[in-house]
Amino acid sequence: MTLTVHIPGYLEDCELVAGEDLAREPAFWLAHLILTVGDPSEDPERYGVDASVYEEMVERLSNPEAPWPVLRVPFEGGHTAYAVYANFGDANNVDFFVRHHEWGRLGYLGQCGADEAGPGLSWTELATLAEAAQNNSEGLTDSGRRAGGR
Repeated sequence: MTLTVHIPGYLEDCELVAGEDLAREPAFWLAHLILTVGDPSEDPERYGVDASVYEEMVERLSNPEAPWPVLRVPFEGGHTAYAVYANFGDANNVDFFVRHHEWGRLGYLGQCGADEAGPGLSWTELATLAEAAQNNSEGLTDSGRRAGGR
């Protein structure tokens, strides 16, 4: 069963689905890194990921006909960081933002894709977020999966 996700303040005309189950797969982490900051011609087998499994994951993350996968990362104080694999017919992006239920807006963190933009997070902020698991929340609550499947 696929869980539909609604993010107040995000695009209303797209279907979003929880993608946290993808974080269990090594092919996801490799695809995420290559799609956001890597070289698309890189050989996935070099990293221990079967090429066909990798290609299936890339298709899942970039298919404009399918609902967009969302990774939700809850952290301290009721905040949630999001990574949305936004797939338009002519462009694929990964949108990063943070939200708190009391804000009424999204806190923009950045975007990887055709129009890459920041400001992003510092390494210290990212490491802190990865370790700040909130087990009572929906999303990636296991700190090992939040930090790239360690």
